[in-house]
Amino acid sequence: MAMDSQDQRTKGIRRIFSRLACQRGIALLVTLSVMAVLVPATLELNRYVRTSVTKTSAAKERLALSYMADSGIEAAMALLIADKGQSDADSLAEDWANPEKLALLSAAIPFARGNVTIRIADEKSRIQVNALVDFPESRAFNEPQRQLWDRILRGLSMGSDFYRDLDATMVINSLKDWLDSGDEEAITGLSGAESDYYETLDPPYQSRNGPVMITDELARVRGLNRAYLYGAQEIPGIADFLTPFGISPEAGNALIYDGKININTASLPVLAAMLPVESTDLAQAIFEYRRTAIDDDLLDLFTDPEWYRSAPGCADLEIDPALITVSSHLFRVESNASIDSRQLTVTAVIRRVQDSRSGQWKAEILRRTTQ
Repeated sequence: MAMDSQDQRTKGIRRIFSRLACQRGIALLVTLSVMAVLVPATLELNRYVRTSVTKTSAAKERLALSYMADSGIEAAMALLIADKGQSDADSLAEDWANPEKLALLSAAIPFARGNVTIRIADEKSRIQVNALVDFPESRAFNEPQRQLWDRILRGLSMGSDFYRDLDATMVINSLKDWLDSGDEEAITGLSGAESDYYETLDPPYQSRNGPVMITDELARVRGLNRAYLYGAQEIPGIADFLTPFGISPEAGNALIYDGKININTASLPVLAAMLPVESTDLAQAIFEYRRTAIDDDLLDLFTDPEWYRSAPGCADLEIDPALITVSSHLFRVESNASIDSRQLTVTAVIRRVQDSRSGQWKAEILRRTTQ
């Protein structure tokens, strides 16, 4: 009896230990299962938190860069307003075109971190795309502008194999059809294009039949493409010499583009296009004479639209007065903000106008883009 009682106790103890072992196994399995869920979740949460912190930091830095770049734009606008009070003429001899003066302007803007660089260019130094036709009627060529386009395009095609296949006549006729309001009329010449041509393309689209809003749109015009428009490597694109802006200040709300180019700021290819076809070789002499006049501080020279006659060999030169001005009301401002390795560039096209009531000059942004 004593042995049976002892055996029973032993069996009881074994059962208890067996249950405990089973419970421990279950607990271990539960623990392992929980860990299998929690560890990946914890890692994912950690990754999410780190990503959120990084994104938040990047967004905060980008916002700071945006404010910094906008400060540069505002400083440039103030400089352009002040410049107008000094002279009616605009030239590359002025503070807005001087990199050293712009560097001082940038340095005067205090930032806890980073810096801003400013560049200002005269938008009136470019060929006005929308001046090719006579707005607001916009049915006929503006003949001086047609000749200007012909010279700039032929100059590019002769100057580089990159433009060897560029058909100047096709581009000019097609651009006229793109701008004019006569979509139902016959195409211009043998190589123009209206909506019936563009609707056969893949994807199809229609002709603008109105003023171009952005330069990028010109890639859709027959005879042009993005390669011609923006160039390649060291080869300049046609877009470098064009602007869609240029409504005359006196026009009010009317779509009148005078097409005049500031001879004081025009680039060498544009200067060459302004000259009669038999005199384009004199563009270099005018360009060099202008640079010498700036170096010699002969700033009064640039108030006369015919100062180019003083350049060597240009005494008898005649540039169409419809193409020339010595003042500007449109400027392109690039403001680049940087903090460590991060950068952001704001580009704004600025119009300088005079208030009709107060007579004070002010600057307004026509278009702002961020890169």
